[in-house]
Amino acid sequence: VFVGEVTEFIQEYKEYGHQRLKVVCKNCLHQLQNAHQALSFEFKTLSEALVSRLESYGIKAHVDSFGTKKYFVESQITDYEFLMESANKYGKTVYAHGNKVYVQDEVTISNEDVVLEWGKSLVYFRGRESLKGQLSGCSFVGWDSRKGQGITGRVSLGEVPVKVGGGRSWEDNSKAAGGRWHSTIMEESLRDREEAVVLAKAYLQNLSMQYQMAECKCEGDQRILPGMRVTVKYVGESYSGEYIANHVIHEFSVYVGYTTTVYLKRNMAGGEKKRVSEIERVRGMRETLRSLNKRKPQLVSDISQLQVGQQIENMEYVGEMETSHFTTSDAVVPSETLESNQMVEKGVESFGKYGG
Repeated sequence: VFVGEVTEFIQEYKEYGHQRLKVVCKNCLHQLQNAHQALSFEFKTLSEALVSRLESYGIKAHVDSFGTKKYFVESQITDYEFLMESANKYGKTVYAHGNKVYVQDEVTISNEDVVLEWGKSLVYFRGRESLKGQLSGCSFVGWDSRKGQGITGRVSLGEVPVKVGGGRSWEDNSKAAGGRWHSTIMEESLRDREEAVVLAKAYLQNLSMQYQMAECKCEGDQRILPGMRVTVKYVGESYSGEYIANHVIHEFSVYVGYTTTVYLKRNMAGGEKKRVSEIERVRGMRETLRSLNKRKPQLVSDISQLQVGQQIENMEYVGEMETSHFTTSDAVVPSETLESNQMVEKGVESFGKYGG
C-alpha cells in the first residue's frame, strides 16, 4: 500500500506502557522540499521545466504537456512548491508512486475496477454536496504588449476537461444561480488567447471538483490508490456512482483489523437531468392541494431526493412554526402542530406567487 523512503525515527519511553520506535516514511517528493531554488528557464514550457527538475533528483517524470514556451523563473521557493503551484495552475493532479511522479489531468496508474457497496464492503459513508465557491464560468484576461491589445479567454462550466459522476452539474440543480456566477481573473503572464482559455478551464476544473465530496470507510483494500476512479453503490441516487479517490488511508489496527478510508470527489451529481414543464408543475400543485384536504398533515417529502441548489419555494407557515424556506420544489406538508386549512390558504398564495 505504500512505496517510499524512511526519513525519520522517533524513540519513545513512556512512564506507563512499552517503549516504542516510530518510523516515518515519505514518498520520493520529500527530496524536493528541503532546498530553495533561484532558477530561470528560457524557451521552455512549464511541463518541460518540471521534467528537468524532477529528473535532476533521479525521479522518473510522467508529465502532460502544458504551458507555452517563454522565459520564466523559479525564485526563492522549493522545487516541491514550484511543482505543486504549477500543477494547480493548470488543473493537473500530482501523484508519486515508487520512483515515479505523475503530473496529469487524471492519474491512471491502476486500471482496477473497485466497487464499494453499502451493506457489503462499505461500512461508512458521508456525502456532502455544496454550491460554495462554484462558478458558471470563468475568464482570464491579460495584455499583449507586442500587439498592443487585450487578451481574453472565456469558458463555461460545460467545457471542463474532466467530468466525473452522473449526468448533472450544479447548474442543472440550481435555477436561481445558474449562469450568474462568473469570475474574471487578471493574469500578467498571458501570451495569447489559447493560454488564457487553458488557464480558465483549469481554474473551473479545480473548483468543480468541490461540488460533491465524500468520506467512506471499507474493508481493507490494497487496490485503492489516490487518483483512481472508485464506484460507490446503494447510497442514494444523488451520491451513488463514480468518484475520484483524492486521499486514501490504509489502517491496520489490533481492534478492527485492516480498513481503508477514502476521501472522494467529483464534479457531476448522480441521476439524470430533470426538467419540469409548466403544465406538470400546475398539475402537481393541484394534486398536492387535493391530498392536503383529504388527510391529516404530515411530512411527505423524501429527503433522499433533495438536491442542493433546487429552486427555493417560499412556503410561509403560520401557527406555532416560524417562517421556513425549503430548498426543494417537492410539496412539503407541515407537522401536526398546524391545521390543514391554514396550510392550504398559505399554500395557494405561495403557489400563485412563485409559480409552483
